[in-house]
Amino acid sequence: MTPEWLSGITGGSTAHLSAGGHSLTDSGYSAGHEGGHVSSRPISLSLGGTVTILGLSLLGYSFGLPIMIIGGVILIWAVVGWSRDDLREKFVFPPTVGERWPWTDVAKLKFGMWIFLTTEVVVFGSILGSYLFIRANFPNWPNPAEIHDLGLGLTNTIVLLTSSLTVVLAVHSIRDGHQRGLVLGLTATLLLGATFMAVKAAEWWELFNEAIPFNFTAGLPASVYYFTTGLHGAHVLGGMILAAYLIRKALNGGFSKENYVGVENFGLYWHFVDILWVFIFPLFYLI
Repeated sequence: MTPEWLSGITGGSTAHLSAGGHSLTDSGYSAGHEGGHVSSRPISLSLGGTVTILGLSLLGYSFGLPIMIIGGVILIWAVVGWSRDDLREKFVFPPTVGERWPWTDVAKLKFGMWIFLTTEVVVFGSILGSYLFIRANFPNWPNPAEIHDLGLGLTNTIVLLTSSLTVVLAVHSIRDGHQRGLVLGLTATLLLGATFMAVKAAEWWELFNEAIPFNFTAGLPASVYYFTTGLHGAHVLGGMILAAYLIRKALNGGFSKENYVGVENFGLYWHFVDILWVFIFPLFYLI
């Protein structure tokens, strides 16, 4: 019987496939070697590098050097272990025809989007974490109620949360093969994104023109606020450009009931942008 993973590649026939003189269906080859690709070494290597860098950044403290040493040990252990695994793979097992895709039920483009969003979580997590650290250790942080307009912030929150709904409606429409619903949903998302940016521009204009301007040079609280909300706004603007592109493609029949991965990926990105604002709003406007 043809292994399921191999039949998906060869169309069900393995009688004439061979590697290094061994048939792929020989006992002791496909069965014994099929699970040998899974390894925790990359995770260990990443962990060791992260701990090492953390220790290096904390060398000014007494515990910085021990942390760096621990990270170095993990790093060396991972490299040595990975090398041993590769040597064993090379000399003990014959070469394989191809690697299996471990997420066979997930489109590769969607998986790539999840990887991209993971990196974005790291970036914004670092920014927001730095903001919390700075604010906790800054002696005279201004009261947000004295600077920011809560009404404008709440309006933008409602606008972005509503835009997530229109994205969901767009995705569900194309899944059912409804082109008109897709275009309407994406258009509504684009308009809501534009509304968010317009409200944000009005808010910045108001802050710049106050009696005591809260502008880019108004100190550390202003710098953190404008950097964080500005970077988030750049992501909203990028999403608007993507939405405009998808609308144009949809009008030209570029999506169908069977082909809508691009719309789903855009939905994942837009939801991520919305979730970011759910964190930014209370951190800068309420707390």
